Amino acid sequence: MTRALERGLKQFQKNYILNGGMQVSQENGSAVGTTSGGYPVDQFLVSNADAGAITWAQVASLTPGGSPNRIRVAVTTADTSVGATDLLVIETRLEGSRTVDLRLGQSNAKKFTLQFGVKAPAGTYCVGLRNAAANRNFVAEYVIAAGEANTDVIKSIVFDGDMSGVWLADSNIGLMIDWSLMAGSNF
Repeated sequence: MTRALERGLKQFQKNYILNGGMQVSQENGSAVGTTSGGYPVDQFLVSNADAGAITWAQVASLTPGGSPNRIRVAVTTADTSVGATDLLVIETRLEGSRTVDLRLGQSNAKKFTLQFGVKAPAGTYCVGLRNAAANRNFVAEYVIAAGEANTDVIKSIVFDGDMSGVWLADSNIGLMIDWSLMAGSNF
């Protein structure tokens, strides 16, 4: 094997997320939804617990990564008094068989990077990772600066692999990723 090929193989990064380009929406197509627990695109759920009135949909809008689609969540009636249990997230769930090589819950758990595109108002947002039992949780913040507001930006967050807890390595949920748009103090 040549050195160039070896370097190229070392640079290869596995994408664990299915339908990250938001291109497939078998359930809803481009229909607009308003209910909690709906899937604007396959593999991505919008969950709203008393976070005001929202709409969600797959929309045709070119992304920096080249996808012709994205998820749009729009607030139609703002929650003016955020309660402790109020929550609005976009979530994807990965099977343990897809994430088993991260070795989560083991002493040799791997560090990994979550990279995603976002277009949002200026502010501080969070991404959370959790296991199927929701008893292992990790939250990281990312900031949309004033100069980045409502423009396409790429954010990268590095997570140290969790060496504790039970992270399933079968066809059940191995890893949940939540992009929090609003969360009360309980979260």
